[in-house]
Amino acid sequence: MTFEKITKNYLKDFQLSVNNALSSGAKSIELATRPVVHNYIEAIAEHCKKLGSTLVIHHDTNYTKTDRPDWRIEDSSTFGVFCFGDHKSLASSAPFRPTSAEQKQIARYLALGRPVFVFDGIEFIFYKDSVSAAIRCQLIPKPLSAAANWSSQTIDISAETQFRNLLINPGFRKWSESQLIQQLANRARTAADEMASLLTAPPGSGSSVQEEQLLVSLHALRDTIADHHDPSLRDEKACADFVAQVLTFGLFYAHTRHTKSLTDPSQRQAAIKDFWSSTSLAAQPKLLRPFKTIVLALSSSL
Repeated sequence: MTFEKITKNYLKDFQLSVNNALSSGAKSIELATRPVVHNYIEAIAEHCKKLGSTLVIHHDTNYTKTDRPDWRIEDSSTFGVFCFGDHKSLASSAPFRPTSAEQKQIARYLALGRPVFVFDGIEFIFYKDSVSAAIRCQLIPKPLSAAANWSSQTIDISAETQFRNLLINPGFRKWSESQLIQQLANRARTAADEMASLLTAPPGSGSSVQEEQLLVSLHALRDTIADHHDPSLRDEKACADFVAQVLTFGLFYAHTRHTKSLTDPSQRQAAIKDFWSSTSLAAQPKLLRPFKTIVLALSSSL
């Protein structure tokens, strides 16, 4: 099926979803149209991928979280990230304009080292290096007419080229030590923010079995380190910062000592996990035991 045909089928479903949301008084067009939009992203990613490659599209279905991309498209064999994507509410009367907060959010995604696309259901915005350098592609011209049949209009297929460019390189590359430290620092900040939100939530409020398991583990870990290490770490933000830094340092320490001779990402992942196993840690300095304690406390969720 061609990109144009995929898009026409999508526009038919998308317009119906938008009309249903408006007629029912839905508070958010974005959430109401998310299933249709997600199916479209999956379809065009499959259409545009390199021959012989297999994609994994991680779709965040937890709509209550902030500052997390809605999609992360990865290569299944290398775990390399092709790009991040975010779904925004439809701007039907004019080109979509990210707010100042949304621009900062996009910049944080770009800081992770991969391209980003934003999609409001009709218009794609592609970012490669910075928020100020963007490429726009409208599937059909705006402003949209509610009376018109969107799927019968002429499709701009330029988004197909942009998606093919996104899916060329899965992002596995060599980093200098300073670059790697900066990348880990970015991820530590994201992890800390996520853990802080979980620590403020009471047990039993997890949105899934996996999130509830992580929530319970984090609360138990906070009690342990606050009771036996530092009482100030009972504060949610302080505890989240501490745990994120420890986990990040642990990954960096294991990586620098056990993965230099490995080129396959899955082998590197296995080597890092093995480093923190009880057998391997027995030969390491006692100063590393706090890191092992945190890894063990969160092992079921890592």
